Amino acid sequence: MKNLKTYSFLFAGLSALLFSACTPESSDLDLAPAPEASFSIEPATQNNRYVVTNTTTGAFGSYWNVGDGYSKGEAQQTLFLPDVGTYDISLVAVTAGGVDTAAVQQIVVDTPDPVAGNLVAGSKMGEDALDHWTVFTISGGVNIDLTDGKMVASGGGWGHAGLYQAIDVEAGKTYKFGASVAGNGATDVWLETFFGSFAPSDGNDYSDGGNKIGLNTWNGCGNAPFSGNLAQIGCSGDLVGQNGEITFDQSGTVYLVMKIGGADLGVGGISIDNVELRGTE
Repeated sequence: MKNLKTYSFLFAGLSALLFSACTPESSDLDLAPAPEASFSIEPATQNNRYVVTNTTTGAFGSYWNVGDGYSKGEAQQTLFLPDVGTYDISLVAVTAGGVDTAAVQQIVVDTPDPVAGNLVAGSKMGEDALDHWTVFTISGGVNIDLTDGKMVASGGGWGHAGLYQAIDVEAGKTYKFGASVAGNGATDVWLETFFGSFAPSDGNDYSDGGNKIGLNTWNGCGNAPFSGNLAQIGCSGDLVGQNGEITFDQSGTVYLVMKIGGADLGVGGISIDNVELRGTE
């Protein structure tokens, strides 16, 4: 526990907020006991929603952290976590006796939200990305490696490689595809995205379903330094100008395939991160 007289703030960004006009008089602080922060988590009735409640005795301030920094919130509020993952939830509680940080609790989301949830597993290319993505080689010269939280394709020599995973989709439903791609400028290089009906294999080119969105230096994208959402900066494929929106004729499993090849992928190669396929309705 930490009394306001001796507590040294670890959260510098909160200090100005915690000592605002609503903070009790200093004489009250001398008498009030230091707090012991606590909170509860309960699933809500709707998919991927969870109710968090500050249960700290005498708390008048609640600062929640769901993995993206602390921000002021209500004593009880509902969190919407549409994507599969493990989320660390923490609370800074403010009482007349001071502030305290509750022990971290975890929420494990096993299933994406049917509408807003990202259907792509390992989308942020974390340490477990290769548990979800399979890397394949069509011809030597291009390597794809998991590096610093990104899939990085490097090399050239007219080599060709890719990565893929299986995803279940619904017929007639509108989805939005996106992926963060970046590079320092390539020469005679293409990157293409497919939603095919079968899995790729080593030593074989892949074109099932046709290129949906990609980079192509001959078309004018990828030859100068770039960084952005492939759905918006891509200049080849059926989805150019469609903001990544795609529908499927049949329900079932499709294979999201991203392949890349060419003469020279540039200094540092081309990175792929934050791959998403989300429903829009």
